[in-house]
Amino acid sequence: MPDDVERYARVADLLLSIETELRRAGLWADLPPGPEALASEVPFARDALDLTGWLQFVLLPRMAALLEHGAPLPTECAIRPLAEVEFAGRGVEALIDVLGEFDALLVRPVP
Repeated sequence: MPDDVERYARVADLLLSIETELRRAGLWADLPPGPEALASEVPFARDALDLTGWLQFVLLPRMAALLEHGAPLPTECAIRPLAEVEFAGRGVEALIDVLGEFDALLVRPVP
């Protein structure tokens, strides 16, 4: 169990880092999208949101809720490859790196 506590703490740290990097890059939105965008069932809500919107309004709140309730964390995650394409040439390498750390932390074998 101590491993899980450390893992949850690291996930919380990375969620804060994702928010920090979104803000630093000027990608943080002041207003949320409409409820229909948030209800999308398409991976990364690509039919309704850009990646920054999905990160801010879907990933961050859902992961925070999992942490708050001690719920199991996802064991599959591949945000960095999408971010590398979406943010190519935009000077947000620090954000891409944090997303890669997030991916790596979540992808682990389940006992």
